[in-house]
Amino acid sequence: MKKRINGYIYKKQLKIRYSLVKLLGLATVLALFIGTTMITTPDINVTTVTKTTVIMEDIDVDASKLLAGGTLKVAEIIKDANEKATIKVEQFEVKTRTSAPVELPKIETITKYYTEQDVIEVAKLLTKEGGGIPSDTEQSGVPWIVLNRVKSPSFPNTIHGVITQSNQFEGWHEETVPYDHCIEIARDVLERWNREMNGEINVGRTLPEEYLYFTGDGVHNYFTIVQFGTPYVWGSKLPSPYET
Repeated sequence: MKKRINGYIYKKQLKIRYSLVKLLGLATVLALFIGTTMITTPDINVTTVTKTTVIMEDIDVDASKLLAGGTLKVAEIIKDANEKATIKVEQFEVKTRTSAPVELPKIETITKYYTEQDVIEVAKLLTKEGGGIPSDTEQSGVPWIVLNRVKSPSFPNTIHGVITQSNQFEGWHEETVPYDHCIEIARDVLERWNREMNGEINVGRTLPEEYLYFTGDGVHNYFTIVQFGTPYVWGSKLPSPYET
């Protein structure tokens, strides 16, 4: 049996189940709120998440009463929905492991203060000024005199300039063919000096920096701070890296 009311046809006593969304035209029936707090340890981040869910249940609505009640009835339905709403609060932790700080390797910048040509020129000088001396320690004194002069304001500031300076080394000749062993000593001393120039200490010097001169008698060389001064006694100030 059908009954017409104000131009509309309804089934008697018909109750239609409306969801609140369809009834009120809302976009959603639940609201989600998430709050987070974070605790950081050296290698683990712990995040506490608070999840709040508001659940709006479906309600039974008598369509004829809704139509008759107008806006007041709608307000009652909303109130009833709010009263029936349930709130669910959850908390849980999310743990994430952080990467330990990575220490990058230090990159050292090494400056080279000598050339291969310097090695050969020092070896040529050593061959003439001390090539016949049997002691490696004593031979090494000649290259160290050259390098001490490079650092001294009283002499040229390059290896080539010190070696070729007029009236300084009688044994220097450009055409000299250096002994292999003198090349080895020259290279070793220059490498030690280069490390020293880059800030290293205790590189294996055999002659202190203040020694700038030497003389020889054909058997030994005598190294001094000032010209014709007191000769250095080997090993008195610096241990030799060549003696075992």
